[in-house]
Amino acid sequence: MEYDKREYEILIENSVLFTLDKETQHNSYKKEAFKMVEYLYCYLCAINKNKYEELGCEIVEFANRCIASFDKTKGEFLHYFNAGWKNEYRKIRQDSTEDARYRGLHVSEADKRSVRKYLRLAESRGLDCGSDDFLRNLAEAMNLSEDEVREIVDLSGVTVVSNVSHNSDEEEFDLLDLLPTNDRDYEMLPDMENVVAALSKIDIEYNSLQDRQKKIVSDVMTAKICELIDEINISSDSFDFINDEILEEYKKTKTVPTQREIAEKYNRDEASISRTVNDFIKKIINVLSEV
Repeated sequence: MEYDKREYEILIENSVLFTLDKETQHNSYKKEAFKMVEYLYCYLCAINKNKYEELGCEIVEFANRCIASFDKTKGEFLHYFNAGWKNEYRKIRQDSTEDARYRGLHVSEADKRSVRKYLRLAESRGLDCGSDDFLRNLAEAMNLSEDEVREIVDLSGVTVVSNVSHNSDEEEFDLLDLLPTNDRDYEMLPDMENVVAALSKIDIEYNSLQDRQKKIVSDVMTAKICELIDEINISSDSFDFINDEILEEYKKTKTVPTQREIAEKYNRDEASISRTVNDFIKKIINVLSEV
């Protein structure tokens, strides 16, 4: 089935749903709400069929929550829905990744956050995960007992490769997981203040690089965060490390250059590019933990 984005935008914008009274016009309201859920699903599929068509249950559930909580004083419903869906989709993607990691094992949200923090700290501090010093240092850094840290290390041991980016050395990197997150009400835009603070800290580290490293780091880092920048519509003007040409190309085609293509662009060896970028990533992991 093909979807026409503008067609569904018009149907959503012209819906009489929010002119109806839930109590006194219950049947009409219920009928229009059902139509609205269908419109929203088709609207998202029109935006990206491959990305959203299989998320029918998740979209229906979220759309119903949006309809139930929407207040006309908050502005246009479609804007309200889009702002919330960006957060919801990111959460769905994260949950899917973590389900794959833990292979059905029940892990609390608190433990998942602790595992992520452990992974970041372990990488940034270059710790030997099997040593006693590692447990002591990690326990101190996370303000936990060594026994609690051992449990977290055990949990992280079931981690498998997730759908994050990989460089040529097969090392994982997902900038979205490094950016600060918290529980947010779904109708709000992403925590713009925290995201901007994180990008600003990356920019500071970028500007401390030698000039010969900047272009390479700019291209690779921009390629990795294009989706985030595009989704939450942050202006790139304030950040020196973002390559506007790559960002604009992503907005048009939803594609970014590979690390190999970037290496060829600068006539550099791909392994050398990886080392440069990995060193930069280690720096930003440290600074982002402070955001």
